[in-house]
Amino acid sequence: MNKRIISLITIIGVILCSSGCKKAEEPLLTDNATNVTVSEVKKDNIAETVKYTGEIKSTSNAIVSPKVSGSIESINVDVGDYVTAGTVLMTIDSSQYKQAYDQALAAYNQALASKEIANASKEQAAASVEQAQSAKELSVAAQKQAQATKDQAVAAQKQAQAAKDSTIAAKEGAEASYTNVSQGTSEQSKINTNQAVANAQITYDNALENYNRQKSLYDIGAVSKVTLDSAKANLDSAKIALDTAKANSAVNENVIIPQAEANAMAGVKQAQSGIAQADAALEQANAAVIQAEAGLEQANANLKQSDAGITQAKAGVSQAEANITQADASIAQAKVALDIAKTNLSNCYIKAPISGYISSKKATIGQMASAGIEMFTIENTDMVDVEINVTESIISSISVGANASINIASAKLNDITATVTLISETKDVTTGMFTVKLSIPNQDKKIKVGMLADVELIINEAAEAVIVDSNSVIRENEIEYVYVAEGNKAVKKEVVTGISDGKNVEIISGLTIGEKVIIEGKEFLSDKNTEIRITE
Repeated sequence: MNKRIISLITIIGVILCSSGCKKAEEPLLTDNATNVTVSEVKKDNIAETVKYTGEIKSTSNAIVSPKVSGSIESINVDVGDYVTAGTVLMTIDSSQYKQAYDQALAAYNQALASKEIANASKEQAAASVEQAQSAKELSVAAQKQAQATKDQAVAAQKQAQAAKDSTIAAKEGAEASYTNVSQGTSEQSKINTNQAVANAQITYDNALENYNRQKSLYDIGAVSKVTLDSAKANLDSAKIALDTAKANSAVNENVIIPQAEANAMAGVKQAQSGIAQADAALEQANAAVIQAEAGLEQANANLKQSDAGITQAKAGVSQAEANITQADASIAQAKVALDIAKTNLSNCYIKAPISGYISSKKATIGQMASAGIEMFTIENTDMVDVEINVTESIISSISVGANASINIASAKLNDITATVTLISETKDVTTGMFTVKLSIPNQDKKIKVGMLADVELIINEAAEAVIVDSNSVIRENEIEYVYVAEGNKAVKKEVVTGISDGKNVEIISGLTIGEKVIIEGKEFLSDKNTEIRITE
């Protein structure tokens, strides 16, 4: 018992000694010291946020209505069904639209056939133009040939006339010789007969040269048979005239008057025969000229006919081209009608424009559906939106693409990320607020349209900022200050603050890291009351 009392006294003594030692090291505090708690100035990231509440809406929805009217034949979906884009939701009786499509298709095919016919006509007309051009070329060649034939015939005519003139001259010479012989041979008669022989020889030589030239041309096809025959007749006439002249000369040489007279008379007769032959050749040459002129006239007529054929063929081409233009217009018109009929027929199958859930259905089988009247509503909730109304003072701090933290209590979802997708350019005239839309992924479909979401948006942030507890800042007359604990004294320091996240505030100037600011008990401090006691 005594040992226990001694031990207790010893323990109490140690405790009192320890307490006394501590009090000796700490400043002495009066009863006026204010109890305070402190927080250390530190460096950290800070973000200023605003909070709003908005309603969940589908990102995309579609009101489905038919584009054609008719009786509903089938309905393939019901409310709550999930459909993919392109799924046939219902069908409308297509019989009248199929008939209209068949008629439009027939009209379109008919228009195509008409164009094919017009194209064939154009090809035929073009071929006719080419044929007419070829015919004209032949006519031009024939005209040139006919002109050349006429020119040759005229030349032969002139030669025949010259041969006749020569034969007449020979006849006159023969008659003169006969007169001389019958009146007596004289030197002058001899001279004359010799001159006649020389002239006849020249005429014969010319006729022979001309005949040889015409024969060469005839052999190569350059002159006609008529021209050659005319040259031959001229040669024969010249030969007769030469023979006659020579005979007359012989008569004069022999000075046998009776014989000379007979010979002279024979010369005259030969000359007369030559004239007859020359007349025949000239008549033949005249006939050749007339024939050549007729051929030329026919060639000119054929050329005019060819020109007329070309004009007519070109008119056929123009008409065919006009028909093609008309056919193209008919095809275009028929194609428009066919496209409309095809679209109407396709529109008998009402398809889902987007993927999503059927949220409403107003269609029943047998009902007369009218174009533009709502039949279904589809909600796509793979992504959902939340809309919030933001004040004018905040809207400039929000940008498209910014992230926000979302809490949806009814879906038991917290701190999910949403992205700002739309900021209205003008404020609502009723609320005076700006609409901001945020998009939220919803692949697991936990978020339902109509739920309420709490949205926290960052409107300002700073990295590695000097921050303090928001409770430490005192504002008086637009001046901000804090109390810093320095020993058992509170020192008042003016500060410049920046952004605040509600719990902490950024200190732009006035404090350094590591200082301890008073967060509780500061309201009891003043310039005269600065003694403090820090409590935990």
